[in-house]
Amino acid sequence: MERELNLLQHRVVVDGPVVRIAVGGEIDLSTADELQRVLSDRIGAADAGERVEADLSGVEFCAAVGARVLVEATRAARARGVELVLHPRSAAIDLVLDICGWQGEVQPSDPRPAGVVRWFRRVTPPIR
Repeated sequence: MERELNLLQHRVVVDGPVVRIAVGGEIDLSTADELQRVLSDRIGAADAGERVEADLSGVEFCAAVGARVLVEATRAARARGVELVLHPRSAAIDLVLDICGWQGEVQPSDPRPAGVVRWFRRVTPPIR
């Protein structure tokens, strides 16, 4: 019995001039193209001055390719005069943006993350 795995879920709600996209699941190499398509379609359909909101609080995992999609979508929106808001963001999104050094490339998130992720850096003792 074959079962289709749906690693990325999204729902789009249009409320007047504001488009809301709720994203959940995992953003990785197998799902990044789908997220890129959804964001590009909505940004492309928006007029200058309109707002596209992406609720990323349901994202449980985000690889660097997903962060790249978010940064590129932000740049594309700015070029069209569209406001892209990535809020709220899960701790997984904030973590990968931070690791990649791209936090400043996207609009600031709420200082209260949707979840907590702790990670530790391994420090190798000096050789004597």
